[in-house]
Amino acid sequence: DNESSDSDPSLSCVAPLSDSEDYSLDDFEDVEIPIEPTNFNPNTNLNEPAAPGAVNLTFKKPTREKPAKRTHVVPKEERMFRKRVHMMYVVAMVGYGYLRNQWCNSRELQAQLKPLINAEIMRKLYPDKTLISLMRSRKFLDALLQLARMWGSRFRVASNGIMRTDWGNLSERPPKTDANMTFTKFKHLVQSRRGSRDIGAQGFVALLRSVKLNARLVYSLQPPDFTNLKFIEKTKPEPNEVSRESKSSLLQRIRSGQSRPATALTILKSPCPIIWVEVWNLHAKHWVTVDPVVLQMIETVGVRSKLEPGPSDPANQVTYVVAFDRAGGVRDVTRRYSQQYNAKTRKKRITKTETGQEWYDSVLTAYCALKRRKSTQIDVFEQQEFAKRSLQEGMPNCVQDFRSHPVYSLETQLKSNEIIFPREPCGTLRLKGKRAGNHGDVVPVYKRANVHVVRSAKAWYMKGRLLRVGEQPLKEREKSNVARSRAKADDLAGEEEVGLYAEYQTELYVPPPVTSDGKVPKNSFGSIDVYTDTMVPEGGTLVSSKNAAVAARIMGIDYASATVGFEFAKRQVVAKTGGIVVASQFCEALQLIEEHLGLEEAEEEQKRMEMVALSRWRLILAKLRIVHRLNADHGDVTGGAHETEIVAGGFIPDEISAGNFIVDEALAGGFISKSNTEFLAGGFIPEDAESLTGGFSLDG
Repeated sequence: DNESSDSDPSLSCVAPLSDSEDYSLDDFEDVEIPIEPTNFNPNTNLNEPAAPGAVNLTFKKPTREKPAKRTHVVPKEERMFRKRVHMMYVVAMVGYGYLRNQWCNSRELQAQLKPLINAEIMRKLYPDKTLISLMRSRKFLDALLQLARMWGSRFRVASNGIMRTDWGNLSERPPKTDANMTFTKFKHLVQSRRGSRDIGAQGFVALLRSVKLNARLVYSLQPPDFTNLKFIEKTKPEPNEVSRESKSSLLQRIRSGQSRPATALTILKSPCPIIWVEVWNLHAKHWVTVDPVVLQMIETVGVRSKLEPGPSDPANQVTYVVAFDRAGGVRDVTRRYSQQYNAKTRKKRITKTETGQEWYDSVLTAYCALKRRKSTQIDVFEQQEFAKRSLQEGMPNCVQDFRSHPVYSLETQLKSNEIIFPREPCGTLRLKGKRAGNHGDVVPVYKRANVHVVRSAKAWYMKGRLLRVGEQPLKEREKSNVARSRAKADDLAGEEEVGLYAEYQTELYVPPPVTSDGKVPKNSFGSIDVYTDTMVPEGGTLVSSKNAAVAARIMGIDYASATVGFEFAKRQVVAKTGGIVVASQFCEALQLIEEHLGLEEAEEEQKRMEMVALSRWRLILAKLRIVHRLNADHGDVTGGAHETEIVAGGFIPDEISAGNFIVDEALAGGFISKSNTEFLAGGFIPEDAESLTGGFSLDG
């Protein structure tokens, strides 16, 4: 049958056999399927209905699932890395400003710059005191403007200074920068009036201080933006362009006969400076901003400073502006040079959180001189100016700028535990874009001072506060699953929602005082709640040492364990204790007993350590005795094989390996014999062949 099927043009259908099934070919039947030749026309319209009896095959294009949307936000580790780099940059750049400010105080440098100021300018800088303050201020400003223009016309910008760098180019260095700057090199550049724009501003500070003016070096730090969470790739020039440029420059150098390639100076400029100067106007009681190199102008900052760069400037952004005075004082003056400080600038600073603000203040205090850490009258005037500018900033124009704004807030941006009371809007905002309706929706704007954090009664109690009588909840939320399970376990049919209250609806919790005989008030669990310092009862003292309870039991006085919080352990909430509360009259005696108990514990610990050390020495000495006895009885096992005596019954390795034993000659049995020893039955080695006793070797 198989041979006929191979020669027959008919098609045989045979089911495939699997490896796990045992079938015989006789179980299958050959079926002949006639095949008719068909002519396929490629011009046939496939959309027309098929002829009767024809078979239609419909193929559906498989639908591809849309790939998961790629996240363009860096992971958490990268965020923390960028934040740390941002903080390190701030510390380094404040140190840079501190060092350059000290260089500007050099008397030698100031003495060389002082002759640049003529007598006419000196008379305007220090006008006659008989004139009114307005005239004296006008003459003072004219002199500053003349000095700025004179210095800017004589100073030649020949290199790049500090500029802002993005995350993708942190390792790159701008071209033509002053590297390895020393004071000698700095002094030479200032005297020759040549260098970067930063050097020009620093030299102008030294010039003003040479005539005893209160001039500050103002430095706009340019740290990378740690709030930028996007992936940024490093841009590299195309290799073809680089090679083409190198070839053209090479040909030009060969044709001109130059020995070295002529490189053009590339100055990366920003329309606004990075470093400038502030001078105290004694007649008008305010700081005057001076830019002697870039804009060659002076100004008294009003609403917006001329030195504030635009938001699209990639090389200069106002984030931190620090001023260094001649006495070593360091102050943050960003508020003066940022028009939208609360709406935009504050969100890009590390000071947007309380911990960040404390860290930043500590950095400025560390670089500030000791004699300038106390506020002066000039600092008071400046602080009043900043408060006035904060009020003049006004309301943001963008919905996003209201988020975390310190003055204004929107109801749609409140958290789940925040409410507005009283609901008195201070203005309105017209929505734009997709958020707006047909004619634009208007939403009310509230003051941030009217936004209150609401908590439950239990949460306020853990803050040391109690609800006032008759207060109604401002907000309600559903109970958590843990609270519901507790209620079911205790057979308590309570409400499904929990009331939330604001702080103004509470009052300070005052616990019952300690009695005159030293009795401490306790709750039903025999302890006392001390979640805050205000919850310590009057006449009592919280003792947090570990031996406090033992000392109180020794004294026989009344005490209560202090519950300071709760922690989760094994899926349960467990009270966390933090010492005891005793009467204040026993506190001194309790501390003496605690000190004595501490000394006893230290002595016991010392004895325990000594016993451990002695047990270890005993073990070492026992091992040494065993080694000494084995060496005395059987010889030194660490010596060579030729120095060891051969004893009867021993298997001492020498040189040649036979089996698992080493012998001088190939002996049957794998035992050891000397070169002159004859082979003996049994494989034992005698020193004297005649004296044999059972095949053992004897010493005589």
